[in-house]
Amino acid sequence: MKQAQRWILGLSIAAIMIATACYVEQSASQARQANMWQLAPLAFDGFYGAEESTTLPGVPAGERRIYHWTRPESQFSLWPRTATSSAVDLEYLDPIGATTLQIDQHAPIALTPAQQMRRLRMLFPPGDDPTIRLVQTKPQTVDGRQLGLIVGDVRWSALGWGARTGDIRAYSPLLLGLPLTLALLGALGWIVRLPARRMFMLLLFALGSMAIFAIRSPWDARAMQPALQWLIGAGIVSAGLFYLKRRTSFSQWTLAIVGVWCLSLLLFFSPEITSDGVGYYAYVRSALIDGDLNFTNEFDPQQSPFSHTPLVLPAPRPGYVVNSWSVGPALYWTPFWLVGHAIATVGRQLDLGWRADGYDPPYIVLIALASALAGLATMLGCFKILTRWFTPAVAATAAITIYLGSNLLYYAQLAGSFAHGLSAATATWLLLASLRLDEQPTMRRWLALGLAAGALLLTYWIAALLLVLPLCVALRHAWRLAREHDVQGLWRLVVGAVAAGGVALLVFTPQLLVWKLTIGSWLAVPQGSAFVTPQQNHLIEVLFGSLYGLAWWTPAYFAGLVGAVWFALRRPWPGVALLAAIGLYLVYNASLTSWHGNGAFGMRRLTSIAPLLAVGLALLLDRARRYRPLPAMLAGVLIVWSIGMTLRYVIFLLPHAPYALQDLGLRPILLSPEPLPVGALLFVVAHSWFGALLRTLDAGDLLILGACMLAAAAASFLWRWRRYTLRPGERVKG
Repeated sequence: MKQAQRWILGLSIAAIMIATACYVEQSASQARQANMWQLAPLAFDGFYGAEESTTLPGVPAGERRIYHWTRPESQFSLWPRTATSSAVDLEYLDPIGATTLQIDQHAPIALTPAQQMRRLRMLFPPGDDPTIRLVQTKPQTVDGRQLGLIVGDVRWSALGWGARTGDIRAYSPLLLGLPLTLALLGALGWIVRLPARRMFMLLLFALGSMAIFAIRSPWDARAMQPALQWLIGAGIVSAGLFYLKRRTSFSQWTLAIVGVWCLSLLLFFSPEITSDGVGYYAYVRSALIDGDLNFTNEFDPQQSPFSHTPLVLPAPRPGYVVNSWSVGPALYWTPFWLVGHAIATVGRQLDLGWRADGYDPPYIVLIALASALAGLATMLGCFKILTRWFTPAVAATAAITIYLGSNLLYYAQLAGSFAHGLSAATATWLLLASLRLDEQPTMRRWLALGLAAGALLLTYWIAALLLVLPLCVALRHAWRLAREHDVQGLWRLVVGAVAAGGVALLVFTPQLLVWKLTIGSWLAVPQGSAFVTPQQNHLIEVLFGSLYGLAWWTPAYFAGLVGAVWFALRRPWPGVALLAAIGLYLVYNASLTSWHGNGAFGMRRLTSIAPLLAVGLALLLDRARRYRPLPAMLAGVLIVWSIGMTLRYVIFLLPHAPYALQDLGLRPILLSPEPLPVGALLFVVAHSWFGALLRTLDAGDLLILGACMLAAAAASFLWRWRRYTLRPGERVKG
């Protein structure tokens, strides 16, 4: 009897909460919304940028107004939807006339010509989700722009209190807002086995907070529901996977990391060379095809098939042009490039339409595969580093999250022609070598450190700042030996450091030779002396700005930064050294004139500190273990949000121009109708290399795929051979 009463009470409370949530949702939609240009600028397409005037016809003299010119065809959409009729108020000025307004598939309406600003009010029935198109049949051309009409602002609000169509589907916008968010939150509480009283308090707090927020910002309160629902859904799935794992005895975490990488390869691998990638790739193509280091033809859009080729800047040495990118990636790609060259040569003999000129698919796919493998190497290296302080489960979860929850996924699978995936891998190598040196500073480990340092410098010069890590290791041991008055130990330390420096210099020699040959100097700063502006620091924008701010664009990095501070407090060594390297690297990058990286996804230069941030992320996950599924939920939320941002960026739901993003503000980035656009995911997968392979399988693709599979088999064999021979008679764990 008591059980039945509890059920009745629980259902009654749930019904009251859902009804209250519906009331809050409907009340928020009825509030007169502010200018939609400010609330949802990404909902407008085909408009020129904002302009300002104090002399618009029909506006009181001296009143400053912001407006937008339309292109010959433009459109905007309204969201979130309402369950009732809604009214749209469009302010416009049509000096030319001949403008039609069309809503979805309805018949177009001719706008009344207006020589002064006027308002058009439109009424939409319940359930409509309109896209409003404005078509100017006789646009005027001014300063090279085709102009339609002037749009001042767009305001929108709901009318009435209920759908009158008799169709229950008309109520779906109401139920799919705050009520669905509360339902998902309740499901999450049930999955994590939250006591009934705590669950009630959680739902009551969420409902009350949202109601208060809706009074202040009604549109934002409604627009944030999709993001909240996706994040809560990610928490639900992650918690479910956590409990499923607890029912098994799975412990092959290396296999799990490899499996995640293989899945990301199958879904996202998209070989392409563009922009900065042209500069990196030019080294290997020019050297092995042209037999020189003159990049004029590689940088010439008329001769290169790649998009966004660099500007041709003459080098100080006659007959050469400046290549502002490092030579390291080309050296790492060379073995894969040679395999691609062999495939292209065989394909030419088989009449596959290929030319052995460095531009056909075998070359591009194979060097992109090398960069993709760098993502796997970063995860495996992070896992090996993190098992020093954390359980294998936490270490593997952190390694996977730092890969999927940041822009590492993008630079490993979608933009492999950039150096950032490789820089993350070499930075991981440097961190691992520094930690091994700290454990036992033998000559062999000094040489390994020099090799790692040279590889890092050769890949990405700016990552030289991370050499503060081995410097801290050397100073720590020097201090210890000095206190012990161990002169021989100090001498061995100096000899080891000199040997490491010599090896690093030897590995970096190819870059020095390239500079000497093309620029005429052993050392060069291709970006110019004004590249760094220490008097102007953009650290706040780097962390929180709409232009690639870590907190929003690559949340795993931000979580790792927070955790790195905590790690330094809990483990002063090596936590302080790690935090010093992270801080130095962040502050330096924030002081660059192009601190945002001039485009591409996220703060791309920060991939070099991904392994350092993985340590902080692992600490957060480890501390969360006391709350059972919380680590998995945190990882799931970070991964889902980051993949959603990546997909929105790839299909241009977010603009690519850096300053367009900066002017956009945070609202359109955080609030979106589709935080994880499933359609975009299907589009990206379908247009990935493996997706295209399934659609249009031919002999050339099979030849490339066979070579990739042989390369994977060889790498697997070498890995297994290393496991059994690294420590004779003992298998490497993990």
